[in-house]
Amino acid sequence: MLKRFALLFCSRTFAAALLLLGWGALRAESLTIGFATGFPPYQWSDATGPKGLDIDLARLVFAEAGLANTLRQEKWDDIVGHLRFDEEIQVVGGMEITPERLASFAFSTPLYARVNRVFVRADDDGIRQLGDLAGKVVTGDRNSFIEGALAAAGLKPLVRIIQTPTKAEAMKRLKAGAVRAALMPEHVGLFLARQEKLAVRSIDVGDPGTPVAFAVRKGREGTIATLDAAILSLTKKGRIQETLAAWGH
Repeated sequence: MLKRFALLFCSRTFAAALLLLGWGALRAESLTIGFATGFPPYQWSDATGPKGLDIDLARLVFAEAGLANTLRQEKWDDIVGHLRFDEEIQVVGGMEITPERLASFAFSTPLYARVNRVFVRADDDGIRQLGDLAGKVVTGDRNSFIEGALAAAGLKPLVRIIQTPTKAEAMKRLKAGAVRAALMPEHVGLFLARQEKLAVRSIDVGDPGTPVAFAVRKGREGTIATLDAAILSLTKKGRIQETLAAWGH
């Protein structure tokens, strides 16, 4: 009996030691967090360095978790490619959770939600609802809520959706009249319109909001557990809410 107890105790002690070693290794590892450029007010940079709501949230959460990190900014497709294929980037900040992405990535607890809108020039009376986009050239993202709404209404084949390197470029094209509408998150469109000194109207298409979270490659669920614990702690302290409010979200 004593021998069996000793063996059980040793096995549990060994398992606990492995858990602690894994926790220590995670904390000792410096994680690279990827962000996009040209996606204000969420992710962009200026002469002072990375800026935006997602940047501030990442700094807050990683500090609470005690995880060493480095911020890296590139084009969004490049950031996602690094996470998916070579893991030069271990975490992506501010990624919208979609069914397509759930197949490839694991996500933290959502931090907030983004609502997509159709932005048109204020002097353009020809677009008042989703159906008015038929026959028009617009800018937008792949797999967005609005693209899905166009498909559901049978309108997607009638709308030419082009992608731009950044949302800032999309707003510039709208200002120049190169496109009739820009499909983008509400806060992004309002920020960029102010920056361009462009009067716009935003059209509500019933988007309930897409949750936004940290993303990691599947197999790094330990990182997610650590981030989730930090997010819960910060939420209880009201720090997440304070950061969102500071950015008008």
